[in-house]
This record gives sequence, structure tokens and C-alpha cells, in this order.
Amino acid sequence: MFDLSNISSNPIELTGYFEGNFQTGATGTVEMWYGTGSYVGHESDLTGWTILGTAAITSNGTNVPTPYNVGNTLLVNTGVTFGMFMYLDGT
Repeated sequence: MFDLSNISSNPIELTGYFEGNFQTGATGTVEMWYGTGSYVGHESDLTGWTILGTAAITSNGTNVPTPYNVGNTLLVNTGVTFGMFMYLDGT
């Protein structure tokens, strides 16, 4: 989980392409979620979270970036903060 804040003077468009660091041999489906405001206080409750998308992954190895595309975009306007979290449903 992490917070993403747009402190620039222009909107930011997340294209749905991400990279993750997964342990060697990990496979499964990655889910990328977002929620308005900080993730703090929402770590154990899905209320207020929206799924951005999912992608099947096979890890490129521990400490080697594994790219994936969840298929959707997210517009982050100036001054807006989103809490983000990535979840791997797999092995």
C-alpha cells in the first residue's frame, strides 16, 4: 500500500502499466486497487476501495521488476491523493 499525491500543476494519467517485485516462482493474478485519500486507516477494510484492474503475472524473479498491465487508466487531478494497493492472488 502507498499514497499517490499529485503535487504538480497538471493532471497525471496512470496508464494501467505497473511493475512489481515478486518472489521467484510467483504466479497468479495481480489486483490493483485505489481509494480517495490516504490508505492509512483503510488497510483492513475494502470499504471505499475501487479495483482498477487485474493482470496475470509470472514473476521475473526476486528483485527483478515484473511488468503488468491492469487494462484501465486512472486520472489523478492536481491536489488529489489516492491510496493504492496491489494484491497478488496466487503462489
